[in-house]
Amino acid sequence: SDFSRTINHPEMQLDCSWRQSEWERMKEIFGTDFPNLPSAAAASTSAATSDTAEAKNLLRNYSAKTMLYYNYMVLHDRKSHDDTQLESLLNQSVQKALSEWQKLPNFVSNSHTGLLHRFHILVELKESIGIIHELNNYRRQNQVPNLKTFITTWRE
Repeated sequence: SDFSRTINHPEMQLDCSWRQSEWERMKEIFGTDFPNLPSAAAASTSAATSDTAEAKNLLRNYSAKTMLYYNYMVLHDRKSHDDTQLESLLNQSVQKALSEWQKLPNFVSNSHTGLLHRFHILVELKESIGIIHELNNYRRQNQVPNLKTFITTWRE
């Protein structure tokens, strides 16, 4: 973390903050080192209203890894977002990762490993959003949630 600050490498700083669960530090990094990235609320609102020009611009400017960390930050700060906004941001990240995948060579090599790992994390984020959605629905109905399908999927 200190080294990434010393060399001023924002993506490495995000990685360190994510691994240490320093969510406030991540917000600070996104606010200072990624000034064109809208706030989490603005980005998810534009994604939910299908403002495709702004969404494409958001995708064009940042890497799939940066978008992944942004999704984590928004998911952590989900009080100001609904489930459809979270899913929309996640779908943008998947599209960005797919476009980066298409730029890789046709034969699978070590260069694919990092992106395959990010796809795996994106799937886990999508499942997390599903669990949160399920918990919120049951909480509104004052019932005990049935998370057996999610847990069975993760176990396999």
